[in-house]
Amino acid sequence: MSEKYKLTYFDAYGKGEIIRILFAAAKVEFEDHRFKVEEWPKISKEMPFGVVPVLFIDGQPLSQSGAIMRYIASKYGFAGADQKEAAYCEMIVSQLDDVFTKLPWFEPDPKIKEEKTEAVWKESILPSMQKMEDYFKEKKRDYFTGEKLTYCDVVMMHILIQAQIDCPQRIKTLPTLCALRDRVKEVDGVKEYLATRKVCPA
Repeated sequence: MSEKYKLTYFDAYGKGEIIRILFAAAKVEFEDHRFKVEEWPKISKEMPFGVVPVLFIDGQPLSQSGAIMRYIASKYGFAGADQKEAAYCEMIVSQLDDVFTKLPWFEPDPKIKEEKTEAVWKESILPSMQKMEDYFKEKKRDYFTGEKLTYCDVVMMHILIQAQIDCPQRIKTLPTLCALRDRVKEVDGVKEYLATRKVCPA
């Protein structure tokens, strides 16, 4: 019997969107439980560690976005062809997480936020992504770690879709990664999801 899934997350992209896209790529149905910010104090008390996203698997909660992402990727064939590819997926995703968590997500002053964002892109994000660009360009393959789509490709696509909207000038030096983004956007299941998904805050 197939498992029944329910994903609980804010009505936003954030850390929940990669999970939604992976389900779409796997063509697996799930309940997409979204809630508003004002509902969070109540919902947080119902979550295992007081954080989201949480994936309920046949009613049992699995917390932490990384754990959920790797669970789905492993179960549905998006974690690499072998342990080495799986490790490289984890390397890319972990490095992206490290640099993007430096962004001033909760800075209230718009001017200060923009200044800090520019600094993080210049000092942390772009140097890391440029190294990934150079590595991927040298390998000359369709997907980052091998010949098949993995969750690190989905993460890269999601980041670069948002960057193309918010700051296209910042990714001009990443043409190979942008080509990867466009390739993943056309993957069966992903294409359909992106075409119909709700527009949300990042």
